[in-house]
Amino acid sequence: MNYPPAVLSFVGLELCLIFSAGTIEAQDGAGLEANATLSFGVIYEDEALRAQSALGFSLSSSTRTQSLGFSLSSGLETGRRSALDFVDPSVLLTYNRIGQNALFSVDARYNQSDLGGFELAEDSTSAELVATTGSKNDLNLSTNLEFGTASLFGGTVSLGWRQIQYSGATTLDDYQTFSAGLALRFSVDPRVDLRTTANFQETLVEGSGTARTNLSLGVGVDFALNVAFRVSADLSYSQIEKRPATGDTQIDSGPVFSLVAEKDFLNGALRLDLSTLVTDSGTGAEARVTRTLKTARGDDFLLSAGLSRGDNGDLKGIFGVEFTRVGQNSEFAFSLTRGVQGDVFGQESLRTEFRVGYEIPLSRISELSSAVAFRETEFPDSTMDRTRKLELKMGYAQQLTRDLDLTAEVAHTRSWSGSDGPDVDNTVYVGLERKFNWRP
Repeated sequence: MNYPPAVLSFVGLELCLIFSAGTIEAQDGAGLEANATLSFGVIYEDEALRAQSALGFSLSSSTRTQSLGFSLSSGLETGRRSALDFVDPSVLLTYNRIGQNALFSVDARYNQSDLGGFELAEDSTSAELVATTGSKNDLNLSTNLEFGTASLFGGTVSLGWRQIQYSGATTLDDYQTFSAGLALRFSVDPRVDLRTTANFQETLVEGSGTARTNLSLGVGVDFALNVAFRVSADLSYSQIEKRPATGDTQIDSGPVFSLVAEKDFLNGALRLDLSTLVTDSGTGAEARVTRTLKTARGDDFLLSAGLSRGDNGDLKGIFGVEFTRVGQNSEFAFSLTRGVQGDVFGQESLRTEFRVGYEIPLSRISELSSAVAFRETEFPDSTMDRTRKLELKMGYAQQLTRDLDLTAEVAHTRSWSGSDGPDVDNTVYVGLERKFNWRP
């Protein structure tokens, strides 16, 4: 039985049509396979009761040489902003084709999501982490061609375009990003691969008229000392040009270096990461050591520690602890991480996250789950306030029939910004979910 989706991040009518590329060879001859989910429920939030429904549909098909996908989703609920509201529309189109010596893929997607949610995209900007109201409209187009996959000489060509627009968020400016990349690979022998890289990215901010261009040229090598020990190194020259609507153009440039060394063991791996980065304000660096371990009973454990030096010269400790145990009757996951992340505008944020979750079946047809998550975000080189967010969840799911499930969830969320008191949000959801699957 699947645990119900988080109500805080998605409520409404959902229509999905999804193709999964997966491993093309493994799906040869699979034909068409369709799945559908229909649910109805109510949600209690802000001392108000709203009705919500969800409809999901997925269709997958692939051959030995190609895979095509399309998805469409949207939300529909009553009593939130008006009599009838669409929530979080999303569209996805993917195409993949594999040849004897090449691989081609195209990806086009559109997604709308509310700001201020607990779940963050990996590329969330620093300003988005502070915003608590409004929505984000994300249109992303990309294509990738990999050639020479079975040859001593090969490479990759990639193009991408992205447009971000905000609704109801007056502090955020819309922007567009165009990116292009080229990498050429030369296999010297089975143990050594050489490469040259060129990457270009330009970001245009519509509100302020600022343009930011990032260009890098570099060389790299992958070297396998043996089956269990690998080293990868890259050296490049990076230049960042920032052109404001008024004023002088700012140019920052310098060398960028990265080194990755990884050693495999019978029960895990040991990895060393060293890297530098050119930003709008200078050069930063990071060093991290990571150890992964699988215990005798099958538990997964990760431990990492290191230092990050910002462009202002300040040192920050970074670390990560993750543990996962999947038993016959329960599942437990724990993580505590602290790291520095940069966004498309070159702004850095220091994020500390704690998560713990537990799932246990109460019977053959029902299960109980709980989760606690906390996130703190600081902005060392900005005047933006520190933000914190705490979320507590308890969920219950019961299989009424083979295809019909009862789902319920209770969530409590607290948010802080600067020295302001917490914003509290309590949510209760109860619904029925019906699942279908067939081959058209």
